[in-house]
Amino acid sequence: MFSSVRSVHPLILSFFAGFLTLFLALGPAYIPLVGFFLGYFSSLPLFLMSFGWGIQSGFTAGASAFLLFLLILGPPAAISFAIVTLVPFALLSYLFLTQKKDTDDNQNSFCYPICLMPSYLAGTFLIVTGVAIFGFYLWGGADLRQSVAHQLEQFIPPNLPMEKGFIENLIDLIPSFFFLSLLAVNVANAWVAEKILVTHKMAIRSVTEGDLVFSRVWDTVVVGGGLIILLGRYWPMPHLIVIAKTMVVVGCVPLFILGLRICYLVYPKTKQGSMWFNLTILLAFVLVWPLLVIVLLGFIEPCYGLTRRLTQK
Repeated sequence: MFSSVRSVHPLILSFFAGFLTLFLALGPAYIPLVGFFLGYFSSLPLFLMSFGWGIQSGFTAGASAFLLFLLILGPPAAISFAIVTLVPFALLSYLFLTQKKDTDDNQNSFCYPICLMPSYLAGTFLIVTGVAIFGFYLWGGADLRQSVAHQLEQFIPPNLPMEKGFIENLIDLIPSFFFLSLLAVNVANAWVAEKILVTHKMAIRSVTEGDLVFSRVWDTVVVGGGLIILLGRYWPMPHLIVIAKTMVVVGCVPLFILGLRICYLVYPKTKQGSMWFNLTILLAFVLVWPLLVIVLLGFIEPCYGLTRRLTQK
C-alpha cells in the first residue's frame, strides 16, 4: 500500500493530508465515541507527510489544512487549529528534520538530537508563557484573572466542597495543563507517524546513538520555580507565581524523559526487560507515584551521574 503511495505526486498527497486532517478534527462533532479517538490523531497525516516526504511537503499539508479550516469553519476555528495543532507540528517537524550542511553521514546529519527535543519545546513554551503573562498583567491582568475565575466557577457544581483558593490555584496551572495536553497529543501523533514510516522503510530519520543526549539544567529550573513559589507566600506576586508553577510542571517533562533513560538502562536488554520497561511507562501514566519516581531519577541524575555509571557496567 505505502509503496504505491510513493508514485503519487507529493503535492497531491499534501492536499489530501490537509483534507484528512480536517476530516479527523471534525470527527468528535459528528461521531461521538469513535470520532473522539479519531480527533486525537487529527495531526497524524501532517506528521506522515513531514517525516516521510520532507518538511516542505509537511508544511504544504499544514497550509492546506489551515485554508480548509478557514474556508469551511471560519477564522476562529482556523486560528484555534493553528495554535493547538499547526504551531506544535511545525516546531516538531523543524526540530526533527533540520539537517547540518556539508556532511556525508545521512543519519548523523540532523541538528537536534531526539531526546533533547522535549527540552527545546519546554524552553520555548516557558519563554512564550513568561512574555504572555507579563503582557496580560501589564494590560489588565487582574480583570482577566477575575474573568477566568468567574468562567471556571460556572463549570463547578455549587454543592461541591472546595478548599479555599482552589480556583486561584487552578488558574495558576492553566498554562501547565495547556502545555502538557499539547505535548501529549502532538508527540503521540509524531511517534505513531514515525513508527508507521519506519515499518514501511519510508522514514527520513531513525533513532541513533547520537540522539541519546539529554539536558542537565532542568533540575535547576524546577528548584528555581519552587523557590519562587515559597517566596510568594510572603510577597504576593501573582504573575510570578504562575510562571514559577509553570517552570516546575514543565521542567518535570525533560526530567521524566531522562528518568526513562535510566529505567531503560536498569532493565536487562532482553524481551522480558523490554516488557517491564513498557509496563513502567504504562504505570507512570495510570498511577502517580511511578511517574514521580521517574521524575526523581531524572532530578538526581546530574548529581550522581546514573546514566554514565549504568552505561559503563
